Amino acid sequence: QLYFDSKVLIYPSTTESFGLPLLEAAFQGMPIIASDLSYVHDVIKPTATFNPESPESISKAIMNVGTSKPAEIVGKLSSVGSFLACAFPKLRVVSENTRC
Repeated sequence: QLYFDSKVLIYPSTTESFGLPLLEAAFQGMPIIASDLSYVHDVIKPTATFNPESPESISKAIMNVGTSKPAEIVGKLSSVGSFLACAFPKLRVVSENTRC
């Protein structure tokens, strides 16, 4: 329910992870603002990225997305993210529009 009520995901993680919140947000078509780290790009194509060590960089990314047109800001799954979502269907992040 949290994703349905949210307008954007801001993911300031500095630690590599599976990226489940990234997948869930992408499947909801939510704009994603995330740390500019390689694992983020492996999982999704973020709407905007930032240096997680820089409050100024984070603020700038948020402001840029806030002034973008809706069609420009939707988070997209990378091919790796699509594979992970299909490989782990019990995570319940696969939407009916996803082809596995």
